[in-house]
Amino acid sequence: MSQIFTKRRGLSIAAAIGVGALLAGCASGESTGSADSPITLLTSGDADTTQGQGKAMNDILALFTEQNGVEAEQDRVPFDQFLASATTKARAGKLGDVVEMLPGANFESLFSSVTDLSKDQFADADLLSGWSATVKDVADDSVFAGVPVGAQGVVWYYNKALFEQVGLDPEAPPATWDDMLATCDAFNAEGISPIGMSGSDSFILWWAWSSLSPQFFSTDDVNAVRSGDIALNDERFMDSLQPLLDSYNADCWNDDFAGKKFTDVEADFAAGKVAMVPGLVSNAINWKVWDDKLGTDAYGVFNAPKVAGTTLQGQFFNPVLMYGVSAKSANPEAALKLIETMASAEGQTILLKEASQFPNRTDVDVVGVTGSTGAGQILDIVDAVGGVDVAQNQFNGAAQSASWTNLTQTMISGDLAAFLDNLEKQQRG
Repeated sequence: MSQIFTKRRGLSIAAAIGVGALLAGCASGESTGSADSPITLLTSGDADTTQGQGKAMNDILALFTEQNGVEAEQDRVPFDQFLASATTKARAGKLGDVVEMLPGANFESLFSSVTDLSKDQFADADLLSGWSATVKDVADDSVFAGVPVGAQGVVWYYNKALFEQVGLDPEAPPATWDDMLATCDAFNAEGISPIGMSGSDSFILWWAWSSLSPQFFSTDDVNAVRSGDIALNDERFMDSLQPLLDSYNADCWNDDFAGKKFTDVEADFAAGKVAMVPGLVSNAINWKVWDDKLGTDAYGVFNAPKVAGTTLQGQFFNPVLMYGVSAKSANPEAALKLIETMASAEGQTILLKEASQFPNRTDVDVVGVTGSTGAGQILDIVDAVGGVDVAQNQFNGAAQSASWTNLTQTMISGDLAAFLDNLEKQQRG
């Protein structure tokens, strides 16, 4: 899921994407406007553009207009309604000009409505990581649905003071899943909720599941999930869910998880009411929130604990979003220039500063811009084990929705097989 932005200003634009060459890929579009026709960015989020991602996007649009003389506006749709709304707009030929999409297969239903892009058309494509997550079809890694912008992932956060309070080393978070269960015992003995989970929306549980994926699926396996060569009821999905079921059965979760949304758990962790939480790298329930609410040195970051018997390792770390050009854009040249601005060092710095969205380019100084110890620890984890995509990003919209709807109840019932059989049914139609 995605869903996560904070970047910074002050750096010069260095992602010089070759707009002229890109226009060749837009030849099939229905361009009916002039070079100065206003454009629209279809993006997800609430209506507030005075802070967070909304403000970041407004600042980027203002920068784009200043540089190009073309007016641009946001068409903001709440995230939980975004795919359905975008699909309806696409069918009506009203998708706008620049289209926001999640990476992987989550939004593949929109791919036929956006222009094919080629990495070779981007002069500085190598400055942007995550291209493999934006291909239209895994059978052809040269055609892309959009340009990757930002970096997202799931890490585990823990409260150092609470660790110390129950006699645990505040500098030694759980390294294995067995350690995790023992840590839960230590907190339960003192009446402290070990792990914050949100049963009302299943988002945190889904993120926790995603964080374990790199231990069970290699990069080739992830591609095979998307192509259909690995089914969603494959035993590796079962094995990756089992640790979470074990944590539920071991009473690791907050007692009131069933009625909690992820925003509630975010507030609980920020208030020191839970000891650990699987959280995001970018945009929400992340280091920026903890820096502001707990203090930069009050929490720590760790990779998903190692599950016994696994041999793979990696950190879920892939593009936050990708941005494509609508095939019916009235001004595809300007649409491409807007994507260039968003992907640039200056654009991603704005996103980092305003929306705590990690960049997917190395010429943005994350720690220098944010001053965050936690953000630096995330970079250290990625450097140590490697950033990878995850199998859950290859779920289509139907399978993703079904997983969010049913995951919490699956933990309660323990029927992992039925849950995964349903996901496979949704994935394959």
